[in-house]
Amino acid sequence: MPTRELFEMRSRIKSPAQEVLDWHWRRGTMQKLIPPWETVSVIKEAEGPQNGQRAILRLHIGPAHLDWVAEHCDYIEGMQFADKQISGPFAYWLHTHIFESVSEFECELIDRVEYELALSRVSKLLLGTWTRDKLDRMFRFRHHITKTEIESFRERNNQQV
Repeated sequence: MPTRELFEMRSRIKSPAQEVLDWHWRRGTMQKLIPPWETVSVIKEAEGPQNGQRAILRLHIGPAHLDWVAEHCDYIEGMQFADKQISGPFAYWLHTHIFESVSEFECELIDRVEYELALSRVSKLLLGTWTRDKLDRMFRFRHHITKTEIESFRERNNQQV
């Protein structure tokens, strides 16, 4: 029986949870969150966090490519949204973005990814550690960008994002 893996990363951000969630829907944010070492293009950005919204990324693999289609689900206004893979490189992928309020002016950004590699038993043995390391590196980058952009904007403008 295939087993799903769980990956989680947390970061404190000096901004209200709602502002951090809203920042994710600014035009161009999705492209900013793709690490420069990844060969990925944004084909279509989701228009908001609401259930049913879709995003499409194109993974470039040498001369070939694979489109990764994700649909939003589990939306709770002001608190979270999730991306569930419709088609793409994983046997299963559910990425939940959680925005927990710590105080009036601070929140914790939590990225929780439940995933299963294609050909689970074989690929887990061959690619399990590599995949986890890749997720860790990618989400460190994403959290750094999110935190830096939001906090530096607030510091410069002493206002909302």
